[in-house]
Amino acid sequence: MPAPTSKSLTYADGQILAENNYGYSGPQATIGGRSTVPGLAAISFDRSTEKCRVKWVNNTVSSPSAIPRLSLANGLVYTASKPRRTNGADEWYLTALNWRTGRTVYELKYGNGPLLNNNFAGFNLTPDGAAYMGVLSGVVRIDDTH
Repeated sequence: MPAPTSKSLTYADGQILAENNYGYSGPQATIGGRSTVPGLAAISFDRSTEKCRVKWVNNTVSSPSAIPRLSLANGLVYTASKPRRTNGADEWYLTALNWRTGRTVYELKYGNGPLLNNNFAGFNLTPDGAAYMGVLSGVVRIDDTH
């Protein structure tokens, strides 16, 4: 499966997170229910042996253009996701994955429509559990109530 990434990789505790963006050619690639090929993978690095191994793979989350953020405080990695929809819906979610296992912990829908694509804009997590994300239409605040 093709799997390019053109963003910064997330690193902590000897583990690197890579995200699949294959199929993202710009905001038009996510209109009308379309999305990118799903996939995130964590690679662990052993400094003593200088060897890498795949720690986990999540093949269900499609994150077309987000730069994931890791919270060391709660052990969750956050990304903006957009599942493929056959009904043409353009639903965007803040998705939280377990940093150690890659399992989806929860998803918070933050809206509908192509203007909610973050198009590689960064986002910030705040101590009060909110995420502020730049999107094509401005900035959205997403409450992490979990």
